[in-house]
Amino acid sequence: MSPAAPPLPPDFAVEDHAFAADLYKAARPPSGNLFLSPASVRIALAMTAAGALGGTEEEMQRVLRLSESTQQNNAAMQALLSALNAPGKEYELHVVDRLWAQAGASIKPAFSKTLETSFHSPLEQLDFEHALEASRLKINQWVKEQTAGKIDDLIRQGILKPDARLVLTNAIYFKAKWTHQFNPRSTADAEFFGAAKTAQVKTMRMIERFGYAEVPGAKLLELPYADGALSMVIALPNANDGLAALEKSLDGKTLDRWIAALQSGNRVSVSLPKFKLESSFTLSETLKAMGMKSAFVFGPADFSGIDGTRDFFIGEVVHKAFIDLDERGTEAAAATAVMMRAGSAMMRQPDPKEFKADHPFFFFIRDLASGAVLFTGRVADL
Repeated sequence: MSPAAPPLPPDFAVEDHAFAADLYKAARPPSGNLFLSPASVRIALAMTAAGALGGTEEEMQRVLRLSESTQQNNAAMQALLSALNAPGKEYELHVVDRLWAQAGASIKPAFSKTLETSFHSPLEQLDFEHALEASRLKINQWVKEQTAGKIDDLIRQGILKPDARLVLTNAIYFKAKWTHQFNPRSTADAEFFGAAKTAQVKTMRMIERFGYAEVPGAKLLELPYADGALSMVIALPNANDGLAALEKSLDGKTLDRWIAALQSGNRVSVSLPKFKLESSFTLSETLKAMGMKSAFVFGPADFSGIDGTRDFFIGEVVHKAFIDLDERGTEAAAATAVMMRAGSAMMRQPDPKEFKADHPFFFFIRDLASGAVLFTGRVADL
């Protein structure tokens, strides 16, 4: 029987929200839709940070919004993974890690043990040097299996190099029904005033009691899943072209304020388009811009906690995410790979609040118990 995971630190949600907002703002393109998993990126890079020392460790801790104690960070990730993967849920949520190492590579036992204990990440040996394509396909197949086939070809040809020594992967899969499902018979075509074009899209409708708030420049709606353990929060700008201004003001404190502002029990008339999004990123330049610089440069990079040498540096970080939202609920998946290289009473009801998502909006899916932001995204055009 494995030992019980430690509790999450009291500031975990605050720091998690800060990283989620930082990553979203740094990764977002100037136009178009966007979907990603801050949780997947943070967990995969926290695995990598477990082997970092010196200035590299400090940079990674600062960008990932981790504490200055590696031991505390590893314990926090252990607690998070245990909470997210807890059995007996009314929804599917799986978060898994895997460490892939060059056959014969000298990995410190302490590093391997940390990944096994804190990240539940077993070690598997591959031969990047002599069987690069077979290794790439093996990792991609593992990711595909862990995400119910939704994330395919995470590591595209040409990204993984023969001098790769470690690949650290995280995969997350989520599928849940809405607590209050939309009636498909109420779904009808309606205009969506997108950033680039106006289109007729399948739009779901419902009047129900939800978490709701009006904040400067936007309306907020919280749609719970299953037993209410997770939810999607949608931030709908008041102006059709207000998404850019909303994104500009986005940070961790904004997410905290939005969550605190939500008031449950409001009757809301909801109009929400069905949508399906997929995004793919290489994140090295994004992470460098966020302040994680030395980790990507041979020489300055210090990952000697992995094998006792200064030979390792991060070659690339790739991320891919998928979401499908309809009347029944949401299915979402994401994966991240970090490639290390050498080199009740009857009465008149008040009029419902109107939440008509017929123009670009921002959204995020969160785990209420831990506070972790699992996914973030924007719908700009449909």
